[in-house]
Amino acid sequence: MPTAGQTLGINYSYDFPKPGRALHSKLLSVVADGWQISGITTANTGAPLGFGFGTTNALDITGSTNEGARFDIVGDPYANVAKDPHLPNGGLAFNPAAFAEPKVGTIGNAGGGAGIIYGPGFVNFDASLSRSIPIRSDKRQLKLRLEAFNVFNHTEFSGVSTAFTFDPTGKNTVGNTGQYTGDRGPRILSLELRFQF
Repeated sequence: MPTAGQTLGINYSYDFPKPGRALHSKLLSVVADGWQISGITTANTGAPLGFGFGTTNALDITGSTNEGARFDIVGDPYANVAKDPHLPNGGLAFNPAAFAEPKVGTIGNAGGGAGIIYGPGFVNFDASLSRSIPIRSDKRQLKLRLEAFNVFNHTEFSGVSTAFTFDPTGKNTVGNTGQYTGDRGPRILSLELRFQF
């Protein structure tokens, strides 16, 4: 059983052509030469979420001191779930109604719990645009650098509530089960200007 999500990372760097140098134009060189773009693109499928539950009345379900109770899976954990929270049925990473308290004297049918549901994946773009401007020689340069983390400002969720607490009727009393609880942050911009010699 997998214990972590799959990750793909792509690093790139590209030096733009120097039309000013090619055309022997100092004016064009001032504007167009010395630009570079670089970045990192990361895609992650999301890791398996751990699940567990409690009861409001400390119910002993299995009758065993060694074997804890597990969920009964009673439906499709992804049924009727729109993973985009901006959609009408959004805001849920999984369907809490698919998880039920097992009957007393059983251990539940959900196995160990991990790997039933996977957490949110993401595709993130970090990039920088930089410019090197030589000052009389290549040893002395003015460097301008603009960096952007999460360039497209996409919401990248990082946490999901997997908590369940069942009351004596078998109803889950945790209100935010299945909801996203955290994100990786909005876009961050950084501007740097330095003199190198």
